[in-house]
Amino acid sequence: MTFEIKECTLGDVAPHATIRGRTKGNVKVRLQETQPGSTFDHNLTLRVWADVVDGASASEIRTQLLAKAAHILNRTVAVAERVALPPRRPT
Repeated sequence: MTFEIKECTLGDVAPHATIRGRTKGNVKVRLQETQPGSTFDHNLTLRVWADVVDGASASEIRTQLLAKAAHILNRTVAVAERVALPPRRPT
């Protein structure tokens, strides 16, 4: 089984409502899973946050949020690969 990121977008970026210096956002990911004879698309929304310093540019904040999403996605894929079930046989 393999996983491939097909699309990744960052949206809804805003300062955290109560934690000063924290920015939050949503990263939407379309992940394609390929098994022998089958392909599945998974649409995920990852809620991410980053602690940023005053004066950080939008580009720096975006990079931090996407890095957080990449970390979460890597952990998710690692777990999925460990617990993967053998492909279903046709009946």
